[in-house]
Amino acid sequence: MDFSEGKFILEFYSERCAACKVVGEIVEKLIERHEDVRLVKIDVRKNRDLAKKFGVISLPVLVFVKDGVEVDRIKGLKTEREIEEFIERNG
Repeated sequence: MDFSEGKFILEFYSERCAACKVVGEIVEKLIERHEDVRLVKIDVRKNRDLAKKFGVISLPVLVFVKDGVEVDRIKGLKTEREIEEFIERNG
């Protein structure tokens, strides 16, 4: 995948992770308000190399990438407000 141009939220998750499901639902809801930010859902079991490249060792993880550069990340179960603040400060 090419993240070199634009704004992306990389959502690293696993189907077995309950917290990932909660965070995923929140992100999908919030991303609709941010048309210039693209959401990329990455199942770590199917994309081990990409997870390794981004140093993902625990889940869930949201990584904000602007023009190919990681600018921020949050880990673990977060509230809707925390995720909204994450998107706002980076978007």
